[in-house]
Amino acid sequence: MRNHRASVETPVDTTPEILASHAGKVRHVHCHDYNGGSLDLHLPLGVGTIDMQQTIRALKSSGYDATITVEVFASDRAYLLYSRDVLRHLWDGA
Repeated sequence: MRNHRASVETPVDTTPEILASHAGKVRHVHCHDYNGGSLDLHLPLGVGTIDMQQTIRALKSSGYDATITVEVFASDRAYLLYSRDVLRHLWDGA
């Protein structure tokens, strides 16, 4: 999950704070990793700079229990399946 912090140029990830302040209002989540910079690469979960464990924990703690779309832009389907498995592991452990 990414709050598109690059688009608003915040120096730190504010996802936990945003989720806490909007608890009960989030209806759908798109999730991918990110490497910084101006390109929105939609990387597999766990290979970028986002603390996915913290992010998923914050999402679950906010009471979210709906769909999560894993957005991984890669020609190899294995990256999508890997990200799905990472997401399941993180969600179950949150």
